Amino acid sequence: MVAAHRERTAADIATERRSLEEARRLTLSVIGSAPVRAYLFGSRAVGAEQRYSDIDVALEAAEGSVDPLIISTLRETLE
Repeated sequence: MVAAHRERTAADIATERRSLEEARRLTLSVIGSAPVRAYLFGSRAVGAEQRYSDIDVALEAAEGSVDPLIISTLRETLE
């Protein structure tokens, strides 16, 4: 059964903003001073999120690849 779509309220929008800000804060704390950029993508990046949409984050290393420890730590932190 598909859930009925409902309009987002001001409270919903405020909660979503707090969630994104918390994800940003946590992401930056995990990355620390590592030469890594983080990008938000997916439905939340374009304002098309639904009530239970996840937060999609991409990581890009300045050179080479992102340290696997950063990836696993960020995954655990954001879950």
